[in-house]
Amino acid sequence: MRRRAAVAAFIAIWLAACARSTPSPDSGVTGQVLVGPMCPVVQPGVACPDQPLAADLEVVDRSGHRIARTRSQEDGAYRIPLEAGAYTLKPLPPGQAGPPFASPIPFEVAAGAWTPLDVHYDSGIR
Repeated sequence: MRRRAAVAAFIAIWLAACARSTPSPDSGVTGQVLVGPMCPVVQPGVACPDQPLAADLEVVDRSGHRIARTRSQEDGAYRIPLEAGAYTLKPLPPGQAGPPFASPIPFEVAAGAWTPLDVHYDSGIR
């Protein structure tokens, strides 16, 4: 009888612990990471679009605590599940000295919604 009670208690604790694990919310931030300008001189009639960039991104809350970190895909796309709230997206430097650079971007997530937010790195090309 005690063994059954111990097993039942273990299962109850295990299930409670599993229930506390946070499933991915149905909200967050999504977008594309781009770098530009890509041409030293922009000429009328000549296309020089910004290019996708695989970059490390970090999300912090109002207190500056890291909530999430991801790397955008080769096509620049990223998606970070987040609970509703106010955050700042911090585009991280690529690891070498110099460009590209990007500034932190404050944003808000509404419950049940995905906030579109593109990130633009400055290539330093002028």
